[in-house]
Amino acid sequence: MAAHGDEYLPTWEEVTVPELKVTSIALRAIATQMGKYCDEPSKEFMLCRTETGDPRKCLKAGRDVTRCGHEFLIKVKERCANQFQEYTDCLDYVPHRQLKFSFFGCKKLMKAFDQCILENFNQTAPEVGYFSRVRVQSTSQPRPDPLQGQPKPSEEIRLEPGE
Repeated sequence: MAAHGDEYLPTWEEVTVPELKVTSIALRAIATQMGKYCDEPSKEFMLCRTETGDPRKCLKAGRDVTRCGHEFLIKVKERCANQFQEYTDCLDYVPHRQLKFSFFGCKKLMKAFDQCILENFNQTAPEVGYFSRVRVQSTSQPRPDPLQGQPKPSEEIRLEPGE
């Protein structure tokens, strides 16, 4: 996207947010639970990105998603650290299977982690297909202009009927 002189560009402070500092194994282990925990801010962000087509208008929503992820990781560390660590260790340790990151062989530890999340967060693990469902989002965001981004005609064009 090229910027013109009169377009608003966000400052570095607006676009810089603390990153989630977790390994790929830990992120894979926690992804479904975090996705469900942060479902509302994630849907708001994706709705903003889809409807506006302008990432600058969605910076706040993006920060809200990251903030939610940080919040969830901190709470998991406080309440379910042992179950989470055992589960990620299982995913990372691969002598009994060829596919790294495979959930095969770690289902008991995954269930223990899911049970800890249920007891401490009152959140069940999302069933298969949960994130693929079509869901209607209730939002306070204004509806986008359907012609946004479309060129406006500079002069009225008259069409005459053909012969």
